[in-house]
Amino acid sequence: MDGARLQALIYRGYAKEAARIGIDYEIFRGPPMSPIQPAYSQGSLPCAFIADAKASVFQKYQTPTWILRADGSQLQVLDILVGPFGTFYVASMQPNLPIEAVRCNSTVSIGRVSYEEDPVTLVLVPVVTNYAEDLPMFKQYRREEIRKDPTTGQEIGNAATVWRAFIPLVNETMLQGDVITDENAIKYTVDAPDFTSAGYAANIRLASL
Repeated sequence: MDGARLQALIYRGYAKEAARIGIDYEIFRGPPMSPIQPAYSQGSLPCAFIADAKASVFQKYQTPTWILRADGSQLQVLDILVGPFGTFYVASMQPNLPIEAVRCNSTVSIGRVSYEEDPVTLVLVPVVTNYAEDLPMFKQYRREEIRKDPTTGQEIGNAATVWRAFIPLVNETMLQGDVITDENAIKYTVDAPDFTSAGYAANIRLASL
């Protein structure tokens, strides 16, 4: 038996498990601009999202990733799954290993900042040009950054809240300084994006735009 045959058998087993315990989710495979729309639907597929291989424990708040039981032969990395338990994206499909998914809790637009001169005031103003819109994203509070004077130990200015975000974008898409705007029109600045096996992971903080 070679690796391809083994992979097919593993996905067949996942499909049988999902048929027993899963629920139908619609699969979307589109560009980062408004990917969840009928034109990009790939149909539906039984999916089960579990915290461990035995489906015996609950998911912990600090863990953004889930084990996905579904027919992997019908899926691709970064596919978006929409169903009764929420919106997920396929984070990784490593050979002969469980499929990894991220459950999203926000819908965002992501853009790059440039500067244009205001014709009246002649002042440079920031302009955000989106390269992703209506994109699902996972966001979780991470920490408060407090700057202190190294001599006195006193706080300098206000604390900055930092969130951790997981974003379904292909590599070489996101840059430090990009701006994320969520469904509530709150803007965040991307700090040190890192492309991982689960898509982009980045620290984000409130933008000053």
